[in-house]
This record gives sequence, structure tokens and C-alpha cells, in this order.
Amino acid sequence: MGIVLVVVGLVVVAAVVALVVINPKMEQRRVASVDSTRAALGGAAAIATDDGASCYGVEVADGKPRHYGQGAAALSADAFAFTAVVSGDTVVVPRTAITSVEVETSHIIKSATTLVLKIVWDDPTEGECSGRWKLADLETWVTALGGTMATADDAEG
Repeated sequence: MGIVLVVVGLVVVAAVVALVVINPKMEQRRVASVDSTRAALGGAAAIATDDGASCYGVEVADGKPRHYGQGAAALSADAFAFTAVVSGDTVVVPRTAITSVEVETSHIIKSATTLVLKIVWDDPTEGECSGRWKLADLETWVTALGGTMATADDAEG
């Protein structure tokens, strides 16, 4: 019993140390992702922002998904932008390049689903690209981008 308490105590101490060391660095990266996303809009006023967005991947013509993870998203009259917290990668989609805006049901785990924004656009270098984002207040984003909240599941059911 005594050894179990010692092991549990060490695990708790390690977790506290990890939080004290890692948390400030992650907060710095989160703030940097917000700043990078806003800068990517070129100073334009944001129509919508989400500093806790999740990107489920950006796919380009070569089929290799990119830009997964948590980050910040922003939308202006001219562009949609997302910056990942960990990698610091920013994707900017000019609104003139967007060919479709959809809402999809994403199966994060087998027992739960969530609605995500899917944007498809033409990139002069990469060809047709698409990305999926989980965003707070999804309806605001979809409406601002000219899409509808209907999903393929709605059409089937």
C-alpha cells in the first residue's frame, strides 16, 4: 500500500511540474496563432473569429492532408484564415477562390458526431483543395460564407 501511495504521489508531482512548464508555452503558441491568423487577413475587419477552432485537415490535389489540430480561425470580407497552435502553419483561402461551402457530419469517435464546416477552393498552385473545421457558432460562419446548414444526412433522412 505504501509503494502505491509513493507512485501516485510521484505521478501527481510530475503532472503538476508538466502543467507548470508546458502550459505557459502552449498559451504563448495559442496567442501567436491568434495573432498570425489576424495578420493573415491583412488588417481587414473580421466578420467571425474562433480562437479555439479545430482543423480536421486540409487536403490538396496530391491527397496529403495538412494543417491538422487546434488553432485560431478568422473570416473577413476577403479571406478565411486558420493558424495551427502547435505547428504555426497558416492556411489562407481567398473568398474569391471558394467554390463550395458545406456542413458535414464528422464522426470523431464511433459514438459521437459533430458538425463541421467544409470549404472547397481552387488554389493556383495546389489545384482543388478542401478543409474541414469545427468552429464555435457554426451557423454564423456558414451564413457569412454563403452556405446552408443542411447536411448530406439531412437530404437522406
